[in-house]
Amino acid sequence: MREAIKIIDWESLRAIDVLASLPEGVLRELANQVGERVLKRRQPLLQEGEPADAVYFLHEGKVRLAKMNPDGQEKVLSIVDPGDIFGEIVAFDPGPSPYTAETMEPARVSRLPLKEFRQLVSDHPSLAAACLQVEARRLRQAYRHMKNLALLDTHGRVAARLFKLAHDYGVPDSRGTRIDFNLTRQELAQIVGTSRETVSRILAEYERLKILEVERQQIVICDLEELKLRATGGR
Repeated sequence: MREAIKIIDWESLRAIDVLASLPEGVLRELANQVGERVLKRRQPLLQEGEPADAVYFLHEGKVRLAKMNPDGQEKVLSIVDPGDIFGEIVAFDPGPSPYTAETMEPARVSRLPLKEFRQLVSDHPSLAAACLQVEARRLRQAYRHMKNLALLDTHGRVAARLFKLAHDYGVPDSRGTRIDFNLTRQELAQIVGTSRETVSRILAEYERLKILEVERQQIVICDLEELKLRATGGR
């Protein structure tokens, strides 16, 4: 990456959930160790299997954490939102990055070298507990997805994921609830665990049934109740 790196202000660090409880003086000192980058869409920050030397804080935009399965298909594990940390797992379990991290849209990210992050955790043990909560949340999401894989067919998995995205990122729209970020069919397929062609076919079917509307890379859910019914295997 060749993006310009600049020093971040300490108040931006306070907006990161795991750092919010740290004293102002600590955050001011930390701001001198953190470099900020402004990134375009689809720019990598971590690569699965390669050495990781920093943790990252997301201030704007969205980042996807993905892993390659044995068939060579990429599977999205989690979507990182502003205020979240990622890459921290290697600070507690040294080794290569367990996932690839890539921006889903233009993003503002700051980076703290692992050595400094480990020292910060040593000085402030509550930070370790906060990071554990982040990992527990992501693990819970993974368990939920595994349950969907076991119990739902592909239609149900697509419906379940769209319902969750509408719940997490939905904003009111004259037609229903709009998922408020760009999501390609390929990205949705990687989240659900199927092919782009299958996702396109299911979205077209849901459009015919007036459950949703697709506009370029944005999806509007027109009938949340029907989508929920399909997400729970009721159709």
